[in-house]
Amino acid sequence: MALGILRSMPHRRASPNEITYSAAISACEKAGEWRIALSLLNSISDTRLVQDKISYSAAMSACEKAGQWQLALILLTEMQNTLLEPNTISYNAAISACEKGCEWQPALRMLRSMRELTAIPNEISFSAAISSCEKGHQWQLPLSLLDHMPDMQLSPNLPCFAAAILACVKCNHWSETFGLLTDMLRLEVKPDLCTIGMLITECEQRALLPAENDLALLSRAALCFDSCWILGGRRVKMRNPRHATAILGALARNRLPCVARHVLALMLASRVETNVYLFNAAISACEKGGQWQMALGLLSSMPDRRIVRDMISFSAAISACEKSKQWQLALSLLSSMCDMSVIPDLICFNAAISACEKGGQWQMALSFLSSMRDTKVMPDKVSFSAAISACEKGEQWQMALSLLSSMPDMNVVPDKICFNAAISACEKAGQWQLALRHLSNMFVMTVIPDQISYSAAISACEKDGSWQQALSLLSSMHDILILPDAISYSAAISACEKAVMWQMALSLLGSMPDKRITPNEITYSAAVSACEKVGEWQMALRILRSMPLRRASPNEITFSAAISACEKAAEWQIALSLLNSISDTRLVRNQVSYSATISACEKAGNWQLALILLSEMQNTLLEPNTISYNAAISACEKGSEWQPALRMLSSMSELTAIPNEISFSAAISACEKGHQWHLTLRLLDHMPDLQLSPNLPCFAAAILACVKCNHWRETFGLLTDLLCLAVEPDHCALGMLVTECEQRLALHTVDTWMSCKQRKLLVGRGRDGRELLASNLVLQQLLDLQKFAAPDPNQDEVSQIVSMEIVTWRGNPRLRWPVALNLLSSMHGMRVFPDRISFNAAISACEKSGQWQLALSLLSDMPDLRISPNEISFNAAISACEKGRQWQLALNLLSGMSELRVVQDKFGYSATISALDKGGQWQMALKLLNSMPDVRVVQNEIAYGAAISAFETGGQWQLALTLVRKMPEIRAVPNQVTLSAAIAACEKGGRWQLALGLLIRRADVKVVRDNICYSAAISACEAGSQWTLALSLLSDMNEMRVVPNEICYSSAIKACEKQGQGQLVLSLLSSMIDCTYGLMFRSTSPTL
Repeated sequence: MALGILRSMPHRRASPNEITYSAAISACEKAGEWRIALSLLNSISDTRLVQDKISYSAAMSACEKAGQWQLALILLTEMQNTLLEPNTISYNAAISACEKGCEWQPALRMLRSMRELTAIPNEISFSAAISSCEKGHQWQLPLSLLDHMPDMQLSPNLPCFAAAILACVKCNHWSETFGLLTDMLRLEVKPDLCTIGMLITECEQRALLPAENDLALLSRAALCFDSCWILGGRRVKMRNPRHATAILGALARNRLPCVARHVLALMLASRVETNVYLFNAAISACEKGGQWQMALGLLSSMPDRRIVRDMISFSAAISACEKSKQWQLALSLLSSMCDMSVIPDLICFNAAISACEKGGQWQMALSFLSSMRDTKVMPDKVSFSAAISACEKGEQWQMALSLLSSMPDMNVVPDKICFNAAISACEKAGQWQLALRHLSNMFVMTVIPDQISYSAAISACEKDGSWQQALSLLSSMHDILILPDAISYSAAISACEKAVMWQMALSLLGSMPDKRITPNEITYSAAVSACEKVGEWQMALRILRSMPLRRASPNEITFSAAISACEKAAEWQIALSLLNSISDTRLVRNQVSYSATISACEKAGNWQLALILLSEMQNTLLEPNTISYNAAISACEKGSEWQPALRMLSSMSELTAIPNEISFSAAISACEKGHQWHLTLRLLDHMPDLQLSPNLPCFAAAILACVKCNHWRETFGLLTDLLCLAVEPDHCALGMLVTECEQRLALHTVDTWMSCKQRKLLVGRGRDGRELLASNLVLQQLLDLQKFAAPDPNQDEVSQIVSMEIVTWRGNPRLRWPVALNLLSSMHGMRVFPDRISFNAAISACEKSGQWQLALSLLSDMPDLRISPNEISFNAAISACEKGRQWQLALNLLSGMSELRVVQDKFGYSATISALDKGGQWQMALKLLNSMPDVRVVQNEIAYGAAISAFETGGQWQLALTLVRKMPEIRAVPNQVTLSAAIAACEKGGRWQLALGLLIRRADVKVVRDNICYSAAISACEAGSQWTLALSLLSDMNEMRVVPNEICYSSAIKACEKQGQGQLVLSLLSSMIDCTYGLMFRSTSPTL
């Protein structure tokens, strides 16, 4: 809140002064935010203000609380260099910082220098210096400092004595310890429970308390409670329990249940008057120390002492059960309160709800929350936060959000804990939009998010694969002075991993040490998984091997991801080595690591090793899953070992591993390679018994098995079954079948040709009735096989059917215009007079083939034949001129339409604007677009797209963006052309942020982004030296199934090259070559 007020001052035209900054730094110091305190201290000089003693002292105190003693000393030196004389508060903060850092020498030096300056040491200065000596095991120096305090007119206080006593105890100087205790009693310095607890704990650790010696008597009598004094061997008992109650309360605050039990037992043995307050204090000590059994024991013993248990007794006991996750006992205690006429208060209900939350009982938590109203107990933030957390753990995100939204109605303002629990609930349910919405609502409710808030929101984006949002959240944490931690980075890296953004994941991992964030096992595992998904096995191994150097231990997930990366690269030796090294690191090999290693062996054809690993899993009491069995069966299939493949398939049914389609297809393929055609049919028949539908690989393997064994009747029976089950055959399967038939000259039976009449069987006909050219090529192959077959009565019929299919694909749109002109010219010879429709068809044919001269000639011939051109005639002619880059002619035709009283429409205007775009006439294009409403022509997306393209050509990015933003006003949605032109305009104008914004925002609208859009955006990032974003977009193309072109790769390579990312440049060049060869292969290979 203090920072919010400070930052709002410039907006209210108010300038912060030294007092404002000092107060803000003090607020950060109290909250332990030392980095923000230092930032504010540095910003004082930026605003031309003078740093004073108060601001320095507060910043040093913040460093002291964080244990940053070096920074505290630097600040103290800086004060002296700026001629600011440190005061007592400054020195005390610096000495306390050294005390926390166990640096006793600089602490003593500063204490000594205080005497030389005007800063007068006080009790705090001496107590901090004595405590630093105690932590440094310097017992003589504390005694010397204590002796010196009266010379400074200072009386040693309790912290001074406590530190000196502990120093003597730790060094086993018991005579000095007794002397200090005696001095405390002489000076009437009352020991508090912190002193008592530390001393008794030290004695317990050294096994001195149970001994019957002077130390035990002195510590138990003089330090445990001051109602019993031992002075000069005379014992005076006092029956007033007030001091003992205070001691027990202090024990509770210091979480010392065992000491509290000793004190209470000693009181009872000494017959000191006991009451409910004493027992409540002891139960509270047990509650804070996590000793729920002890707390219940004390609670149950109260009636035996004739002490009536009250609400505090029960609430402390319920809280003890809650902290130990004993939710059943907590509920039992709460219900027993009503039986004893003790009305539960807010603390009792909160403890019970928290117990249900820890026990995963969200229904019971909601029940208690609703019952609070019946007992007229108003729930508070703690009640709601515990209930929301219970719903979050129970994966009830709707209920969690409902509770959060109902809090204002109950006059309860949600706090950070409530919001964090709700965001975590959304994260677990994958509701990343709701998580982001509630994160933004925190600012609206003036609730400052913390690391947990952002980490949960980033994790929600990670689960949905929204890596851009995750990275945006991570970067925005710095803007509001929240330092990301390892959890935040791990979630962001996992988001990149799920989006196959491995370069970005590695970039985040590499930036963590610069921000002084230590990656943990989860962070490394996510980075290794990112490399695994793209097959970067060398990088995965490099990360795995670097973990011990960063003091991070690889876990099972890290090893499994690295093994999977090696599996994808068929590096089975390395995968096997990693599997063996898991046990060397005292980790347990799991199903994932075994399955990945078996898959690696399968890809390398090492079926024997795959079976050995599968057997090893069973010997180590690891139950192989379906993935493990599938990998082993596939390994046997590649090794043509059908017997072990069938054995494993049959053993799956006997175990919990359920076979799936992959299991059967691998087993059937193994039988096919072993020429066991009857077994393939049997396996196919068995699949429906397991509620599995045979897929294409199953049918393809079975068909090939029957073909190889010359069982044609079964082959075409399978083809019929394939058709009946609506399994679409792909061209690979058909090609293999045709190749096998060609090799065997096997299409020679009547059954074969009769089956070919079922054209749907061999032609991959889509539901819309259109056929793929590749399927016709398969038919052509079948037709060519007739020369090998004997004459057949059905041959002519089949040939006719196949020929008709192939003829339908012989039309070429570019050859239609001569046909149209020939038809038009022959109409006169047949005494058929052409009409407007005939001319329009001919002009359209010329337009589509780019024959703009012929189109204009036909348009000019129409009036000679007393045929009036209409808007279709003119639009086709204008489009022809547009394709021929004749913008002047297109503009003349558009203006000539009005002279002939032909209605101008949006198609003519769009074509004319497109012609102006190709002619580089962006001013005229803008003028023509703006004139459309004047002639009552509706502007559409085609006209806007053409104008935006004209602005892109003319380098007018502002106008292009203006039109894109105006498109919703005319209810037009940008398309690929519009989007790519606008992005290209921003790219040419050097506006990479706007280009990227267009590309990302248009993803919300259903616009398919093509490689032109991406290439323009990547080029914009390259011009703006944004290499990480360029790589991100390149990776996004793979996710969107958009093939990168040469411009995309070249721009990304240039961006990386500018930033000295040589390794990435080589990787991109390799990917570019692979993509180029892939495109060449697809363009030159015949499609089957």
